[in-house]
Order: sequence, then structure tokens, then C-alpha cells
Amino acid sequence: MNKTYNIIWNAARGMYIVTSELARSGSRAIVSVSASCAVTLLAMDAAPAVAEETRVSIPSQTTTYTLSGATPFVVETGNTVATDIATSAAIVGDNSNDWDLLIESGAVVGSSLTDSQAMNLDSLTGATSVHNQGTITGSNEDGTILLQNGGSVINDGRIENSATYEHDPQDIPQEYAGVYMLNGGSYVSSESGVLEGVSGVIVQSGEAHITNGGMINSDGSWRSYGVEFRDGTYGTIVNTGTIITTASDGSGKIEDAAIYVHTLNDMAVSGSVSVDNSGLMQSDFITVALYHGSHFEVVNRVGGVITAGNSSLVGIKSTAMELKVGVDNL
Repeated sequence: MNKTYNIIWNAARGMYIVTSELARSGSRAIVSVSASCAVTLLAMDAAPAVAEETRVSIPSQTTTYTLSGATPFVVETGNTVATDIATSAAIVGDNSNDWDLLIESGAVVGSSLTDSQAMNLDSLTGATSVHNQGTITGSNEDGTILLQNGGSVINDGRIENSATYEHDPQDIPQEYAGVYMLNGGSYVSSESGVLEGVSGVIVQSGEAHITNGGMINSDGSWRSYGVEFRDGTYGTIVNTGTIITTASDGSGKIEDAAIYVHTLNDMAVSGSVSVDNSGLMQSDFITVALYHGSHFEVVNRVGGVITAGNSSLVGIKSTAMELKVGVDNL
């Protein structure tokens, strides 16, 4: 078997010559290759192995963990990060950095204590990222995960807000969401991702992009929503999974929606929102409620289902709107 290889530069040919020494015959088999290929071979031989990503491990603890430094963080399988103080967040990060957190499968962040919060994260440039493969839980009015200045949440596990809604006679909107974004952001769910709360995702303002391939389940309260865009929030909502709400708070009023886009003061704003559905969107009231924006587009693709209980499938109040449907799927 050939064991020895020589690479020789041939100036006349303007290329490298790769020669293999045949041990018994002493003859030499010559193969010509371009200089670039030979250099590539040499580089591959000399290149170091790619190092695995380094993350700071957050240990199990019952006090708030404060993020610091630019290195990404991880809550490893089997670890639980929670607090004994109900109103404190388990993990916090200020605006000195953009935070990068990975919650591994089998890890838990947050607790079932009343008004508890799992994460309260600010961001330097809006690039904070949370990738959940485990369980993130809480019951805080400001969301189980609060992103103060944008960022992204990727959910391959379970995120829940276990608060119980109590009907407010003043009709004050609720914010007991699984994910609450104050200034734009994105939420992406895989097929295995589950998000539950009085509302699923609430975005207060800015640009937002929601992509759901799993389950967003609004737990069934008056004025609870799967996805809620407020005060001029604009962007896209793409659903290939399930977004469902079921009002059951006993107030005698039903005003929930799978998708709700509006302003709190009912003033018209300039913002374009696109809803693209090829999964299931279901509500007891209006499934898709789009109010007070300059342009809305609803696309229900073949195979997509939009279903409502005792009101409208789609309610729209806008200066411009488009409704595109497939066949027999509304």
C-alpha cells in the first residue's frame, strides 16, 4: 500500500506534483494537481480542529443570577435556576451587553411562586438571544420572559405563565404573557415548542416577527390573546402550527383572539402587519383581529384552518387590507 506522499513544485508546469512512493518497485507514480488544490490539502492538514463553543454554566440556585461579561451562558441539563423571592427574576441582565442564553433539555428556569419571573433581560443593541430546550416558567404580569429592548426567543421546549386571570371591571389589558417584548423582537418556535399563558406573546412596540411551528395556547381569559401587537408594532406572523385561545374566566364576556393587532388608545398608526397561516388558528371570539394600522394582509393557505366560536373569523379596521384564502379552509 502507498504510505509515502511527496508534494513538489514544478516550475515548468506551474503546478505542484504529488508523487507516491511504491515501496517494493521503487517506481514513482506522478499525479499533477493545480497549485490551489495542493495548497488546500496542505491547509487542511495543518488546520486545527474547530473548538466547541464556550459557555458559562449557570449553576442550580435559589437566588437571582445576574449576567455579566460577553461569554454566552448555559443552564445545563438537570440544573434549576429559581428564586425564593416571588417578585424577583431568576436571571437578569442589564443593558451593558447583548446576552446569549441556552437552556438545555431537562433544565428549568423559574418557579411556580405567585408573581415569579424567569428572565428580565435588557439589551445593548437588541441582539439578546434566548434558546430554550427545557422549561421556563413563571407567573409575572410582565411576562415569564421580559425582553426590554428587543431580542429573540427560540423555543424548542416549554415556556409558560401560570398566572390565573381575574376579570378587571376597568377593562385594563393584561400582560401575563409567556413572552413580553417592550421594543420589538422575534419569537420562533419549532414543532416541539409549547408556549402557554394568559397570553402567548405580547409585543409593546417596534418591529416584530413571530414564527410558530408548535403550540401557542392562550389559557382562556377574557381579553387574552395568542399573539398581541400593540401601539404600532409591525411585522410578520407566520403560523404553521397551532395558535388557540379559549375564554373561560367566568366573567360572562368573551373578547379573546388568536391574533390581535391594535393600539391601546384606538388611534390609527402607520404600520404593516402580515399574517400567513397554513396551520390552525382558533378562538371563541374573533380569531384574527386587526385594528388601527395602515395595511394588513391575511393569507390563509390551502390546508390552513381559521375557526371562530361565536363571532368573526377575521375582523379588520384599517385604511388598507388584503384577505387571501385557500379553498374550503375558512
